[in-house]
Amino acid sequence: MVKISALISLLCLMIMAYSGYGLFLGWTNYRQATRLGLIQKMTQSFADGLKNFMFERGRMNVVLSKEQPISQENRSFLNERRSAADKAFEAGLLVMEDVFPEKTKTLRKDYENIHYLRIKIDEQAEKPLRQREAGAKKIWFDSCTDYINTVITKINVIRQLSRNQSNISYCFDVVVDHWVMMTLQRFKC
Repeated sequence: MVKISALISLLCLMIMAYSGYGLFLGWTNYRQATRLGLIQKMTQSFADGLKNFMFERGRMNVVLSKEQPISQENRSFLNERRSAADKAFEAGLLVMEDVFPEKTKTLRKDYENIHYLRIKIDEQAEKPLRQREAGAKKIWFDSCTDYINTVITKINVIRQLSRNQSNISYCFDVVVDHWVMMTLQRFKC
């Protein structure tokens, strides 16, 4: 009778240990899935933002290369791209803010600088080429490229937290390289 009780107690302990381990694995998988979901949502938002931002960068670069002031068609295109980029970046930053507040603060500050630069460059685009400040085009292109590289670097650091590298949306640099090539082909830069 004692042997049977000991055996039943041992089996119950084994079942409890196995159940506890299963619960731990389930909780760990849930946390990992939640983190992957946040990273995927953030990555998608930033990919959309960068796509529109690169179109804006390229079109403004073309505008600043032309002799005449910006056309209404180009202004409309730039406003659409800016609006889409702003919305996508803000969505990505909102997701990122709770988990990575320092990286979010840096990206927000850098994007504010881009906003101020947009105002200055818009003023330059309204003028004929001869009246524009020398180097405005280079400052615009270099500043936008620096922001793009900053976003890619920050997202790649965050992406490293993910162990699921099979999803193409986590290969952020590949996605951005694809959009750069498409932009260059479209604008023949």
